[in-house]
Amino acid sequence: MRCVVTSRPYTIFGYKGKQVRDNIHSHDLVQSFWHFHQNPRCGEVYNMGGSRHSNCSVLETIQITEKFAGRKLKFTLSDDNRIGDHIWWIYDVRKFQKHYPNWNYQFDLKKIISQIVDATIEREKVKFGITLKKSVFVSFSRFHFHFFCLTSHFNGASQKKLIH
Repeated sequence: MRCVVTSRPYTIFGYKGKQVRDNIHSHDLVQSFWHFHQNPRCGEVYNMGGSRHSNCSVLETIQITEKFAGRKLKFTLSDDNRIGDHIWWIYDVRKFQKHYPNWNYQFDLKKIISQIVDATIEREKVKFGITLKKSVFVSFSRFHFHFFCLTSHFNGASQKKLIH
């Protein structure tokens, strides 16, 4: 949370901050694409996210953030929830794991937050030219992706093309 770094107040909308989201590191997501690319399964649809491996509520995220930052976040709770927001959203990646058993998560929640902390500190240092304590900016990332294989024929040879 960049608000921790910059000491700005933060407003949590809805569900008293107890809404849960899963988090996936970009490395893990790209690796899932790579595994699919190596052995495409035409027409399959997969859910991809942190699943039960890496998830937390907004309040839990704030607690972890505060621990990394060494300071408290000033936040308020708003009873208004975001339109379309869900209280619980964790992707089930078991189908992908079954189809691609060599793919595994490399980053858990703490590793994800740790890297975001370091990147945010560096970004804020450059932006403001000041010395900052360790802090966290957490982005909830959820992905749902489709891959389709089209077979085309060129000079009598069949080639598979991935479209996403």
